[in-house]
Amino acid sequence: MENQLLQKELDKITTVHRGSMRSIRLVTNIRQQADTFHCDLNKEVYLEFNRVLGRNLKEEFVGVLDGLCPSLMEIFKRKTGRIGKQLADLVQQTTVG
Repeated sequence: MENQLLQKELDKITTVHRGSMRSIRLVTNIRQQADTFHCDLNKEVYLEFNRVLGRNLKEEFVGVLDGLCPSLMEIFKRKTGRIGKQLADLVQQTTVG
């Protein structure tokens, strides 16, 4: 009797495990497809931006970001706590000196 009860419980666990493994494989597959789609979409956006405006989107973005660096650095310096410490460490790593 105990063996039958134990076997039933073991069968339930095995079924749940199989379902979980199928779910994990499904989620992994979906994530891989999404990553591929995201990559292709980025490429299409860059190409379309370049075609319409005749400029490189990545270079435009980085150029604008460079202009904002002094303001961002001031914001980073004013932050406190754990985030402030992480930002200070990051600033120290990127500071040329």
